[in-house]
Amino acid sequence: MRSSLKAQHIIILLLLTAQIGVTQPYEGPDTLWMRIHPQPDIESLHAKNAVSLEDGGIMLSGYYTTLNETDHGPYMARLDSNGNLLWRRPCHDSVFVTNYPTHMCKVRSDRFALAATVVYSGLWNVVVTLCDGEANVIWQRPFYSQMEHHYVEGICRSSDGGILVNFSLTDYTTDTQTGAVIKLDIQGNLVWRNHYSIEGCESLFRGIDATPDGGCVLAGGAWGDTAIYSPLLAKVDSAGNLEFFRSYRISDDCRIYGIIRLATGDYILCGSIGVIATEPLQALVMGVNSAGDSLWSWFSDSSWGSWEAAKAVETNDGGFLIWSVMYLRFDADGTLLWRRSYPLPAPYHYYGNMDIMIDEQNRIVIAGAAQSEITADNFIIAMKTQPDLSAATDLPSIILPTNIALRAYPNPFNSTTQIVFTLPITQRVSLRVYNVLGREVAELMNEMRTAGEHRVRFDGSGLSSGVYFCRMEAGTEMRTQKIVLLK
Repeated sequence: MRSSLKAQHIIILLLLTAQIGVTQPYEGPDTLWMRIHPQPDIESLHAKNAVSLEDGGIMLSGYYTTLNETDHGPYMARLDSNGNLLWRRPCHDSVFVTNYPTHMCKVRSDRFALAATVVYSGLWNVVVTLCDGEANVIWQRPFYSQMEHHYVEGICRSSDGGILVNFSLTDYTTDTQTGAVIKLDIQGNLVWRNHYSIEGCESLFRGIDATPDGGCVLAGGAWGDTAIYSPLLAKVDSAGNLEFFRSYRISDDCRIYGIIRLATGDYILCGSIGVIATEPLQALVMGVNSAGDSLWSWFSDSSWGSWEAAKAVETNDGGFLIWSVMYLRFDADGTLLWRRSYPLPAPYHYYGNMDIMIDEQNRIVIAGAAQSEITADNFIIAMKTQPDLSAATDLPSIILPTNIALRAYPNPFNSTTQIVFTLPITQRVSLRVYNVLGREVAELMNEMRTAGEHRVRFDGSGLSSGVYFCRMEAGTEMRTQKIVLLK
C-alpha cells in the first residue's frame, strides 16, 4: 500500500513538473502577414514615420530620389489594412526639399504635417508641409536661417491641435549644437520659436512628444569638453518656456533617440548605452515620471550584439513596445516580457527607419522601407503580427523560468542599481556584494524566495567608485555579476 501511494505521489510530482517545466516563456506574436512592394522608378527610398488610419490602414512618410536623380523630396504612401500599397506620391510644393528624413504626424483624420530639412544658401533649414489624405499640399512653410544649420529631428501634434517640430540648431561659426522647437497653428502660422541651451554643454534632442498642457517633452543628450554623453529630458510649456531640464548619469556614453508619454503621465526614453568601451553598444530604456525623476532603467545584454533602441509605442495594457534590431515588450513597471526579431526573407533587409503601431486587437503593425542585398532595389514593406498574448487578461499570471539567472541594471550605476534574479523553484537565496579584494561590503538577502523573477535595490552611496561583484547563491548553484559604481 505504501509503495502504491509513493508511486502515485511520484506520478503526480512528475505531472506537475511537466506542466511547470515544459511551459516555455512567451516569445512574442508570430507574423500574420508581410508585404513587400517594389519601387522600380526609385533610386533611393527611405522611410521615417508611419501612422495608423481610422480604417486600419497605414500612412507612411519618408524621402525618395528617382532614377538618374531627376527628382527627389518627401513622399507619402498609403497602404490598406492588409498592407497592400494603394499609392505613393511626392508631397513637396514650391520648396525643393533636400533628401533628408521626412518626419510626419497626423494632425486630424485627414490632415498630415510633415517636417523636413531644406538646403538654402548653403545652410540647412526647416520646412513644414501640411497635406491632406491624398498627399495634396495644403500649405508649405520654410523657416530660413542666416547664421545656423537647422536639422529636423521630429514632429508631433500638440494637444491643442497645433504642430510642434524639434530640430538641432548648429552655429556654423563655432560648430556647437543646441536643441530648438517651433510651434505652428493648423494654418501654418508661427506661434512661437525657442531654443534650449545648457551652460557649458552642447545639447541635441532626438525625440519629442506632446503633453496635455499644449507643450511638449524633449529627450536627447548633453555633452561637454569631456565627451561624456548623458541622457537629457526637457519639459516645455504651451508658450515655449522651459519648465525644467533633467540630466541622468548612467555611463560615459548614453544617447537617447526617442520618447513617449504614457497614459499615466510617465515617460519612456529609449536609446543606447556604452557600458564598456571594448564591448558593443547596448539598448537603453528608461522610465521617468512627470517631474523628470528617474524611476528605473534597463539595458540589453552585450551577448545580443550591438544595437540601439530607436522607437517606442504604448500598448493597450499600459505597457510599451521598443523597436530597433529586435522588438522588446515591457509591462507598465518596466519588466521585460519578451524579445523577438522579425527578419525579412532573403535577399531583403530593413533600410532606414521602421515605425511601429498597435491596433485594437493587440497586433503589432510595422511599416517602412527595405532594400535588396543583390540589386540594391528599394521596396516599401509592411507587416502585421498575430495578437500579442502578453496583453491578454486570461493568460496564466506566472510563467516560471527554467533556470537561475542574475543581472543588474543600470550597470554601471550612480549610487543605486537593481539586482534582478530568477529562480525555477522556491529555495533559499543569498545575495552579497564584494569589492575587488574579495571583502564583503553588503548583504542584500539571505532568505527563502519563491520561483519567478525578483528585484533587490542596492544602494552604493556609501561606497567609493570602482568595480564590485554581486554573488548569488541558490541551493547548490552560484552566479556572479560584475557591477561598476560611478560617482
